[in-house]
This record gives sequence, structure tokens and C-alpha cells, in this order.
Amino acid sequence: MGSHDEISFEVGLHELGRRCDVHVFDPFSLPPKRSRERYNLTTHATLIGSVNDPSVKPPHRTMASIMDELSHTFVDVLKIDIEGAERLVWPHMVNRNLFQKVGVVAAEFHTEVLLAEGMEIMRRQGFAPAFGRPEHRCDVCTEVMFFNTRLGDGYWQGIEGLR
Repeated sequence: MGSHDEISFEVGLHELGRRCDVHVFDPFSLPPKRSRERYNLTTHATLIGSVNDPSVKPPHRTMASIMDELSHTFVDVLKIDIEGAERLVWPHMVNRNLFQKVGVVAAEFHTEVLLAEGMEIMRRQGFAPAFGRPEHRCDVCTEVMFFNTRLGDGYWQGIEGLR
């Protein structure tokens, strides 16, 4: 969710040799066709939001409706960089119990306040931080990868390359 045509994470997944169904959602800047084809990316000019509103530009979609549309009951890795809109999206995900349908969340937080709020939300949802670093293109941003601690060992053995 949110790429601004920066797809190094998605390229990394591709280079792991995993057969991944990778969807990129960004209404403003999607990867060019050549990159989409090379890395097997499906792109959507959609903004993740707390409500479905196709009448606005860009159209807003909730995580629940996106998962329903794609027939996804579980998301192994959710990369989310939505420029502070987490405050709108994450309560929807909590209320719909969607975090329990995600294995890994890779999030970028754009302020220290959003980082603290995000860390607390993820902790309450059963996620533990496994990796964090300053975002090199942003003076105040922090990237954090969280693992769902409620999933059993069998799940993690299946995606060992991501640990």
C-alpha cells in the first residue's frame, strides 16, 4: 500500500525466488509496465482508506474490500507506506480483525508520534517488532517490520526466507 514507484521491497521478494502474488496499490505513482512485467506485479490505482468511496478521485478502498475482491483470506506480507494515513486505516483493520489475517507488517511511520501509536497498535494486535531503521529518504521516518506472534511455528517454517 503506497509505493511512489519505489519497489525495492517488491523486487527483493521476486529475487528470493518465491512465487508471490504481489499487488501494489498507489493512486499517484505506479511502477512502469516494464517493471510490472519483469517482477510480476499487479498494480491498482487505488488509495487505501477507512471507507469505500469510488466516487472520489482517487477512489478509496478498505483493506477488507480489497481482500474480498482479490479472494484473499490471508496476507503473508503487508507493506504499508501511506504517508500518515495509518490513523484512518488501522482502526478499520482493528475493528474488522484484519491484522489477524496478516503474517508480517512492514510499515513506514512519518513522525515519532505515529511511530509510537503504531508500535502500540501492533503490540495490542499480537505483533512484535523484528527490525527497524531510519528511512534514508526521509529525515523523520522510521521503517519497522512486525511479525504476528499469534501464528504457530508451522507458518513461520513455510516462509523461513523472510525471517
